[in-house]
Amino acid sequence: MENRNGLIVSSLVWEATGAAERDAAMVMLQDVPGSERVTVGGDKGFDTAEFVRECGNMRVTPHVAQNLARRGEVAAPLLDALHNARVPMKGASRP
Repeated sequence: MENRNGLIVSSLVWEATGAAERDAAMVMLQDVPGSERVTVGGDKGFDTAEFVRECGNMRVTPHVAQNLARRGEVAAPLLDALHNARVPMKGASRP
């Protein structure tokens, strides 16, 4: 979904696996045309080291909400290395 105007840019139907949203996002991001760096936003379900690492391998800067309750490898160090991409979602103003 494009943030400024709320337009749907791409969509996929995926089997619910717990990682389906992240997997679908990676497939859709691979299809983004052009060679310039782009950004992608996500809720705390996207705050995984694997997702952030894969975004870094492509020309994508992730802006994801921090998930403090996540078990396993946290994405914060990777996000800091990727252009200070962490965006605080709590209390963010909405149009």
